Amino acid sequence: MPNSIKFKVCYSLTAFIFLLLGCSKDDMKTSDGPNQSGCQEPAPYQVNFPDGKLPWPHHAPGLDEAGYQELQDQLWIINNFGQYQCGDSQDGCYFHDGLDIVLENGTPIYVIEPGILKAIAGNGPYYWSVVVEDMDGLGGAWIYTHITPNPALKVGDNLPKGACLGAVSFQGLEHLHLSRAYLLEGGAWNRFSDWSTVSPDDYFIYTDHSPPVIEAPFYFFRNNFPDRFTRSDTTTVNGEVDIVVGIRDPGQYAHSQSTLYGDRLCVKRIEYEIYREGELLERRIAFDFNRMQLNRENLADKVATVFKFHLEMNPSFMVEDWNRFVSHYIITNSNGSGIFEPGEVGDKQYSWKTNALDEAGESLYPNGLYTIRVYAWDNRDNEAVAESLVLVDND
Repeated sequence: MPNSIKFKVCYSLTAFIFLLLGCSKDDMKTSDGPNQSGCQEPAPYQVNFPDGKLPWPHHAPGLDEAGYQELQDQLWIINNFGQYQCGDSQDGCYFHDGLDIVLENGTPIYVIEPGILKAIAGNGPYYWSVVVEDMDGLGGAWIYTHITPNPALKVGDNLPKGACLGAVSFQGLEHLHLSRAYLLEGGAWNRFSDWSTVSPDDYFIYTDHSPPVIEAPFYFFRNNFPDRFTRSDTTTVNGEVDIVVGIRDPGQYAHSQSTLYGDRLCVKRIEYEIYREGELLERRIAFDFNRMQLNRENLADKVATVFKFHLEMNPSFMVEDWNRFVSHYIITNSNGSGIFEPGEVGDKQYSWKTNALDEAGESLYPNGLYTIRVYAWDNRDNEAVAESLVLVDND
C-alpha cells in the first residue's frame, strides 16, 4: 500500500477521535456553512428501492440504473457502527457511531429521507455536520458529517428526499460519516453529546457474500486483568476467565476496489457455546450491535468492556496494521442479552467462572477439556464459526 494512503488513514482516525471526543458543548459552533457546496439542480429519482430501503447519500437522484449499479460496485465503507477506534491511549478509545463511506472531496451529498433541517454545526473546515430530523417528530434524524454545507440551507427548512445538502470535505482519507441518531430528552441537535446513535445498516442495500473472519485459537485472560493464561499443548485456565476472540469483517464493500485496503469492519452479532466432552453446557449472546444505542456517556468504559486494547494485544502495532485490523472482543463481558444494561458498564462483572458451583455444591465446570465455539454474523447475516480448546484445572 502506498505511504500516502497509510498517512491518510492514520490522519483520518486521529482527526475523527477529535470530532467525537474533543468537542464540548461550549466549543461547538453553528453556521449557515461555507460557500462551496457542489450542489446541482434537483432531479427525480430514476431508481426504485424496496420498501424500507434508502438510497446512499451520494446517490444523485437523476442517476440511471447503470449508474446506480456502478455506485453499488464501487461502494467502500472503511468504518462501520460499533467498530473499535483508538489511538495510543485507552482513555481515547471509542465506538465508531455510523458509516464512513469513502468518497472524494467534492462529491455531492443528498437527503436520503425527507425531514427538517435542525442544525448545521461543527468545528470547521472539515467537521461540519448537517442534522435532518424525521418528519414524524419522534426525535430520529440522519446526521451527515464531513461536508461543506449548501449555503442555501437554513435551520428550519423542510427538505425533500434528494435535496442537495452539500459536498464531501475532509482532510485525510476523504469520506462522509453518516449516523442514524435519536435526540436525548432535553437535548439539542447541535451538541454531539445530546444524541445517541443506532446501527443504520438495515436501511441500505449491500452486496456481500463474505463471512466474518474469526481467529483461532482464542485468548484467555484473568477477568479484568492483562494476565494471559499461557499454553503448552493446551491453554489451562482456572477461576474467573475472560475469553478474547479476534474478529474482523471483510467483503466486497469493505475495501477499496483498486488498492484492496480495508476489510476491518465490526460484525453485527457474536454468540458463543461451551462444550465438555461433546455436551453443550450453555449458549450465550456476547454482543449484538444491531440492538445497541451508543452515546458519549462512560464511553471509554464501554469500549473496554467490549474490546481488548489493541496495544495490549500487539505491543509492536504499526500504522499499516489498521489494514485488515482484527478487533479483539471480550466475549464473556456480557450478561447474555447482547447489550449494555444500566449499572453494568465499567465493572466488567461478567466472566466465565470456571470454579462456579451449582445449588448442591457440585462444580459446574469439572476439571477437563472444554471446547469454546464462537459464531459471528455480519450485517448481511453471513455467518462464521470457529472453536478453540481449553483445559480447566481448578485444583
